[in-house]
Amino acid sequence: MRTYSVEEAASLLLIAEATVRRLAHAGLLRGAKPGRRWVFREEDLVAFLESSYGGSGQASVSGCKEKPLWQFIDEDRSGGSMCGPPRGSEYAALLGLKTARQRRNTTTT
Repeated sequence: MRTYSVEEAASLLLIAEATVRRLAHAGLLRGAKPGRRWVFREEDLVAFLESSYGGSGQASVSGCKEKPLWQFIDEDRSGGSMCGPPRGSEYAALLGLKTARQRRNTTTT
């Protein structure tokens, strides 16, 4: 079993070393970190390359059409609030805080 360092994996995949680290940390590229450094098996790097094939101009290995990665991009997103967080006096009122009276703007001549 041949293993690769981050530098060697980046060279094999033709991507930046920082990208290799980011992919490994996100779990998109299989690797191990037995100490302070990442280690990648050759089989995992080849599998990552094979999984990145697809899209226009590439035939699918199984002969089936693959689902696009961003298949739901045009649909409405669910969740979230339509209202922003309470501001200033609303926040103080919700917490029951007593605030001092606002000072008047005075000028001296």
